[in-house]
Amino acid sequence: MRLPNSYGSVIKLKGKRRKPYAVRTSEIAEFVEIDAPKDPPSNIRRELNRYNFKWKRKAQMWAAISSDAICEFAETLMQEEGYEYSIAYRQTFKYLEYFAKQEHAYAFLSELNNADVVAEHIKYAETPTFAEMYGKWKNYRKALPDKISSNTWRNYEIAFNHLSDLHHKKFNALRTDEVQECINKWTCKSNSTVSNIRTVLNNLYKYALMNNYIEKDLSQFFVYSWVDPTEQIHSRYTNEEIATLWSKLYVINNVDLILITIYTGLRPTELLEITTDNVHLDEQYMIGGMKTEAGTDRTIPIADKILPLIKNRFNPNRRFLVNNKYGNHYTYGSYVSANFNTVMNKLGMQHLPHDGRHTFASLMDDVGANDVCIKLIMGHSMKNDITKGTYTHKSIQQLIDEVNKI
Repeated sequence: MRLPNSYGSVIKLKGKRRKPYAVRTSEIAEFVEIDAPKDPPSNIRRELNRYNFKWKRKAQMWAAISSDAICEFAETLMQEEGYEYSIAYRQTFKYLEYFAKQEHAYAFLSELNNADVVAEHIKYAETPTFAEMYGKWKNYRKALPDKISSNTWRNYEIAFNHLSDLHHKKFNALRTDEVQECINKWTCKSNSTVSNIRTVLNNLYKYALMNNYIEKDLSQFFVYSWVDPTEQIHSRYTNEEIATLWSKLYVINNVDLILITIYTGLRPTELLEITTDNVHLDEQYMIGGMKTEAGTDRTIPIADKILPLIKNRFNPNRRFLVNNKYGNHYTYGSYVSANFNTVMNKLGMQHLPHDGRHTFASLMDDVGANDVCIKLIMGHSMKNDITKGTYTHKSIQQLIDEVNKI
């Protein structure tokens, strides 16, 4: 049966199956292809597998669906190992549902395209992707009178980036299991991180249901779990590991970013969001921070040890202090997947991105740094500290002197 373009199709799958008739749609996807051998060195194969590259026998190349993180990985691999990469466009298929009878499969496909499944005559090919739905909801929510703070929006953006595996998928075709699989990747995070993911998903499904993009709210079926904050999940970098990081500075890309978090106590997200107009090299401090009232827009002293690292990153023509090699702003997700994890693998270290902040607190405590200075630098609240709460005025030079102790 000849069907219109973008309508979808019904195919019969091979073998003995209870439901052999599959309804599928197609789209043109962008792939990154790497000209590496079928059996590369074990460390390269590990990285290829981690970025979901598959060996394509016909093309004799490794290929994965393109993303910022994938492109950065391919670029790094080319620079460090000499493997060329290219961009290709191929047709991909998404399987929506399976049926025992062919006529039932065609009926389902017809419903998709005649708006019985998706209301208001919105064809499957025209329905928003997950990323597009987020953009629609964001515009809708920002237009409401009860405004959300910029910090909360920043947290929502981070949560949205955590769900990057869903970005390119049609929202009305998402299955509970594939969304749940994406949620499960972040069970190692805190309650606040997971709660932001839940809030974003709940709002997207509520908005989609309200505007007839879907007929069923799947968010009620998702299960969330997180790390108990009383459990110790962070480990400090040892003195030997810190020495190794210094020895690999500018030998391995982005080692400097880890060192900056160790000597400033910044969360990786906070470092990535610092703008160049908030970097004061002559006075040796930066303004940045987020998450809490005490932590937002705080003064961050620059220790003498890392001042050259900050200067090397600083470009007054860029909006942000930290940019990738193309001059683009890093998202937290791309930084972790394409940079932090790569550094850890190359150095054989086992750490989380926030371990730099944890190490800073530990190092400052080891050298007996002033407790008030530590709290000010890290953005910890002193509301309940009666003895020190009224004595929080420290000069920038005092803060610099304290961080120079480590």
